[in-house]
Amino acid sequence: MTTARFTGAVRFVLHCGSSDPGPPCRGQAAGPALSPAERRFLIGAFNGGFKLSAHVGGYEQAGAVISPLRPGRASLVIYRSGAASIGIWGHGLPQPGKPVYSVRQNLVLLVRHGRPTPASAGGWGSWGGTITGVENTARSALGENASGQLIYVASMSATPRDLAAALVRAGAATGMELDINAEWVQLAFARGPGGPLRQGITGQVRPASQYVRGWTRDFIAVLAKWPPSPAPGVRAVP
Repeated sequence: MTTARFTGAVRFVLHCGSSDPGPPCRGQAAGPALSPAERRFLIGAFNGGFKLSAHVGGYEQAGAVISPLRPGRASLVIYRSGAASIGIWGHGLPQPGKPVYSVRQNLVLLVRHGRPTPASAGGWGSWGGTITGVENTARSALGENASGQLIYVASMSATPRDLAAALVRAGAATGMELDINAEWVQLAFARGPGGPLRQGITGQVRPASQYVRGWTRDFIAVLAKWPPSPAPGVRAVP
């Protein structure tokens, strides 16, 4: 299981994919590929959630509602400041007084109050269909710790329970599943802002340059704020 922590002065940006959300997202500044300006500050990028056609949650980007948000769904909320938080939409999210910029919803929570949710140990079919038809497949998740830092976990072979356990071990107080299956689970990271990109997950199918070249699915970029104090960074541990 790979664990990546995003530390220091960072901001998060939700990017549209060319196919998903696709046409409804046309005209968005954060499109299918990272811009040259973003690349200068990039320290990481990782996959988003299920296809919107799966109807497991809504999607809002740069203030435009692409798919209606659903109360009770696990949500990654990105504020206008670039800060992000994870929780249940309508239950403490969005945080009061923070203007919302983007929201990516996906299923229900895997981790709540620092513990795996009962749903995480339930039938794996409720956590998305796998291409191979078996429980162990490439899976990813995103958590938030008590300090407000985001933590990404992923493996090319994991169960929903594995993701929840990995988030809890990493100190996540809350967490949600992101996309699954080897075709779509991917992490790229750099040792410092604008540095060479590396594949973050052992056995990852997609190259580290995929989000620079452009991608069909939505993804989240992690950028260093300027001036970078405290020093931003990402630490990926397989």
